[in-house]
Amino acid sequence: MGKIISVKELVAQNKIPNNPTTVEQAGEVLKRENIHTDDLKTDPDYQRLVASAQISSYGPLKRDRLQTSIISRRPQSCGDFAGDFIIDGQNKACMLEVSGVQDRNDPDTLLPCQVKTWPEGTPLNVIREGEARLFLDLNTQRKNPSKVDTYRSQAFFGHKEAMLMEKSLIELNLQVDNFGSKKSDALELYTPNPFFYMMLNDLEDEDINISKAKSALDLYKTIYPKSKEKKSKHIHGQVLRTMLLIYEFSENGLTNGRQTKFKEYISGTKLAETYSPEKLVKNFGGFSGPKYVLHERVIYAYNNYVTANAGSGAQTISDKTLETAKQLDKKFAHPEENV
Repeated sequence: MGKIISVKELVAQNKIPNNPTTVEQAGEVLKRENIHTDDLKTDPDYQRLVASAQISSYGPLKRDRLQTSIISRRPQSCGDFAGDFIIDGQNKACMLEVSGVQDRNDPDTLLPCQVKTWPEGTPLNVIREGEARLFLDLNTQRKNPSKVDTYRSQAFFGHKEAMLMEKSLIELNLQVDNFGSKKSDALELYTPNPFFYMMLNDLEDEDINISKAKSALDLYKTIYPKSKEKKSKHIHGQVLRTMLLIYEFSENGLTNGRQTKFKEYISGTKLAETYSPEKLVKNFGGFSGPKYVLHERVIYAYNNYVTANAGSGAQTISDKTLETAKQLDKKFAHPEENV
């Protein structure tokens, strides 16, 4: 057995510097309470909701695993939005709710909570912003929240990048884990990080972002119509990012008859018959993935199709054509070329 180390020794051993503050600056300590889960509410605008499959995978409730949940107690002045809201601990609350062990006459059977109480008269927008900040801080300090979790919370207190992502999702009628569009016909964006990269890095300013992103999404829907796509209500982030490059290549990398023929090909059924959305980007999920897909899958399939149907050299995309496209914009170069 190793040596027992005190907290003081642990701090000294790891050379953790002093970080002095005062009781006043540190703020109020959260008060401990045991609360019946029936009395708790959630605010989905700044946090993702629970997943049934995940909760079911935990198995039967073990009360010694019920870590303290964080609760925001909104004052009566918030009207219909008053009450106890779970900031962190939805899964634990749901597990306890379905366990059947709670008894209002026995506080020890209820959910252990730490409660942040807001003063009467505090504006609701101030409370919700404070809750979003607390949620983000708790999850950032304890674990790495997903990019979506971070954006969802940051958008509540005016973070520029997060607000751009939210606006982009709304205008494209996409949503991911309750972030973005709230319309009933919104499509679910999965593997969203490539989409975030596309909006921040592949595109330059906000107006171009939305306009070109819409064109890429339109091309996605044209190639993979809902009725034929296995995941008809989903949009794959890396496929959408790839569609942006394909769209730009068709608009700016080609000219005349070759451009017309390529557009006809990608807008028809042949590409979708060759590659499903998942197969199109399979093994090409990284930063340079869209370039690999363009050259090694889309252009390759297009050239084979044209050659088979119109003879060798008939409007194919040759090395000379690609060299011209690369001179127009280096983004059209093969990812393994030096440009």
